[in-house]
Amino acid sequence: MGGWIDLTHPLYQGMPVWPGDTTVGITEVMTVETDGCSAQRVDMGNHVGTHVDAPSHFVPKARDVDQLSLQAMTGPARLLSLPREQGGVISRDDLQAALRPGDVSRRIILRTGWGDRFATPEFYHRFPVLTVEAAEYLAGLDLWLLGMDTPSPSPIDDPGQRIHKALLGAGVVLVESMAHLDSLPAGEIDVCVLPLPLHQASGAPCRAIGRCCGY
Repeated sequence: MGGWIDLTHPLYQGMPVWPGDTTVGITEVMTVETDGCSAQRVDMGNHVGTHVDAPSHFVPKARDVDQLSLQAMTGPARLLSLPREQGGVISRDDLQAALRPGDVSRRIILRTGWGDRFATPEFYHRFPVLTVEAAEYLAGLDLWLLGMDTPSPSPIDDPGQRIHKALLGAGVVLVESMAHLDSLPAGEIDVCVLPLPLHQASGAPCRAIGRCCGY
């Protein structure tokens, strides 16, 4: 097996996070020089960097991240190239035009180009989002997974979080803040997304990788 590309942003001390979220802290606990081994303490929220949203993030009594199906998060996916600038939106019409007639992909990845801004505070300011109608359309496709290179499918001020609830309420696993999607061609790809199995948690950082089909 070959050709895998890392679709994950590294986690690092002081990295930008969702407004109001816990700042990432990575501090030395032991060092090889002093203690004979190296160990670090990591402090962070469970929705930082490239991460998975489980349905329980906004849906009461729904599945937590440690209960998600591995089948949903690994396998063939369709990468849609939908470039957007600051404040851009992805509509239902945009999605219908990008998907082939009769497409039954269970996993869809949205590439807007916004991931290039990940290391900047701008990443969380007026990033491209889905419209409510677009989210409802995707929720009706029997998807297992929706990935994106933005920090969220919905704006920070989404009233009632209608976009998240439409998707998570349909059981769709969300993968947010994916990296290096421009390294893969639009169309059929393979993806593997493995979040930390945090018990009773609504999400977790993950390692996401992808490759062109045919390897």
